[in-house]
Parts: sequence; C-alpha cells; structure tokens
Amino acid sequence: AVAILKKLRADRTKAGMKMILPAKVEKDSRFLIRIHEIYKVGEKTADELHLYNNVGPRVLMLTVNTVADDPKTVAAEHKAGEDLLLSTTYNRKAFRRDP
Repeated sequence: AVAILKKLRADRTKAGMKMILPAKVEKDSRFLIRIHEIYKVGEKTADELHLYNNVGPRVLMLTVNTVADDPKTVAAEHKAGEDLLLSTTYNRKAFRRDP
C-alpha cells in the first residue's frame, strides 16, 4: 500500500494536479487495500477509488474514477465498483492447463 501511495502521489505531483485529498489508505475489512484520492482535473473534481482484493491466488485491482458533481452519484459509482470487485470469484478450471 505504501508503494502504491507514493506512486500515485508522485504521478499527480508530476502532472501538476491540485490535490484536494491526497491518496490515502482507508480501512475497509472487505478489501486487501482501499485507497481514496480527490484532485482537480481542469475545472472538474475527480474522485478516485483504488480497490485491491485477493481472489483465489490472484490479486485484482479495480479503479473507479468519477467527475460527477453530485455526492450521491459519486457514492453510487464507488459502490458499484465495490460491488463488482466483491462479486468476483476464482474459477480454478479456467486456469487449468491441459497438456
């Protein structure tokens, strides 16, 4: 999580973006890592959520980025991303390699 935070912060700084909420880890027992950040993109405000979770032997990452003005819309879009990642399952047969 620390390496991801450093990378996100460095990328935003390098791009000259104005940070409203610098990338920070938020505790959420449903996910391996949850990082939230808010920054300006031109005149718009981007609210970005980075979610990481173990699914079988894999780690999946999902990023939700919204520039919606309405806080309810932002919350709904973040929830849709959370629900999507939480709905994933590992299919062992799909990764089995036949000789």
